[in-house]
Amino acid sequence: MLNCFSKNYSMSFPEFFKMKNGEMTLSEIKRNHRDDYNIEKFANYILKNNRLTKVVVVALAVTIMILNWNMSHLAIATVANGKGIDILGNKLLGLFKLYGKWILLVVCSLESIKSGVNGDSKKILSIVVKYLLIYLSLFLVPELFDMITASF
Repeated sequence: MLNCFSKNYSMSFPEFFKMKNGEMTLSEIKRNHRDDYNIEKFANYILKNNRLTKVVVVALAVTIMILNWNMSHLAIATVANGKGIDILGNKLLGLFKLYGKWILLVVCSLESIKSGVNGDSKKILSIVVKYLLIYLSLFLVPELFDMITASF
């Protein structure tokens, strides 16, 4: 039976040899790798600061509002320009956004359930914020590229 809640740990060769020789345990390797998840630290930092949380929520809301407004005008602008690579790129980007939304939603749900089952209910909000930031980047990065192009 496939266990979707298990986690594999990657380790370097020196860590592997230290573990093999008994100099390091798997729990020490896990503890060292816990520091690698900087997005979770960033999300926790935002969530601990009430003022910063409010700023991020407002910024996300404004960004989503602007993106929704630009998406309605994007099809008209692309057809007016008539550039084939832009049309293809926008179609591919639309597919990435469509499928990315559902993939991120499923993975976020699985990770949240895993966290809840393990008793780490405090991590659920940081997990959701992490996946929201990833999903936001699908919209924000192309928009920033377009803003840079328009400014020059």
